[in-house]
Amino acid sequence: MEGTDHVLERHVRVPCAECGATATEVLLEGTHGRWHFRYGGIEAGNGAGDEITYEHAAQISSAFTEPLDYDRVRTAGLFDDAGFCEKCRVAYCFEHWDSSDGYGTCPNGHGKSLDPHWSPDF
Repeated sequence: MEGTDHVLERHVRVPCAECGATATEVLLEGTHGRWHFRYGGIEAGNGAGDEITYEHAAQISSAFTEPLDYDRVRTAGLFDDAGFCEKCRVAYCFEHWDSSDGYGTCPNGHGKSLDPHWSPDF
């Protein structure tokens, strides 16, 4: 990403560590200073997407640079860390996150919120 007029398209499918299926998906498109971000998370996403700033686009692009790892992906600021388990340090798909009402546990029993609207108080 070299400036606001540079054309960019980044489409990343984060694979599940258990089965290889897509855990989450990121699409970042930009041209002439306008940036569009779409995200498909484990239980939720941002639908048709959001217009974002160049700085935010650069942050997301950097976060999803190969090889994908938990620490870098976490810098994108996504509510579910792109399906990554903090303790396992790998991503899992919906089928491998045992999810109930927005809270899930990975195959190793580590838990986290997978939905931006989930709250333990509900």
